[in-house]
Amino acid sequence: LQAAVGCAQLEQLDGFVAAKRRIARRYDEELGALPGVGCFPRPAWAESACWFSGVTVATPTVAELRPLLREQGVDSRPFWKPVHLQVPYRQAPATAMPVCEALWQRVLTLPCSTGLTDGEQAQVIAAVRSVLAR
Repeated sequence: LQAAVGCAQLEQLDGFVAAKRRIARRYDEELGALPGVGCFPRPAWAESACWFSGVTVATPTVAELRPLLREQGVDSRPFWKPVHLQVPYRQAPATAMPVCEALWQRVLTLPCSTGLTDGEQAQVIAAVRSVLAR
């Protein structure tokens, strides 16, 4: 059963990736020029599937932004917490990793389901603009 679902999903892959790229492009265009906001980097040597979409923020932090967005009906997510900071691995040997420790707190992933409508994305964009303007 799972293989059948997977095969059916693969038949739609091109459409899914096109939708993900369209969503990411709109976030970049609508939010990327705001002060303190950055777009997800895209290397010149590859084309991203844009499976996650969102922005990077300098200030306020993602932890501060998420509740404000939730008040406006937008569920955002933090990026993946570095493994060495997760509870099961806190006592494991690790080197200092200040870049990843700072970066993961600045990546805000925004709604990017392939079923996200233009109107729903407009609501997300308006909410992000609103909370950043505070």
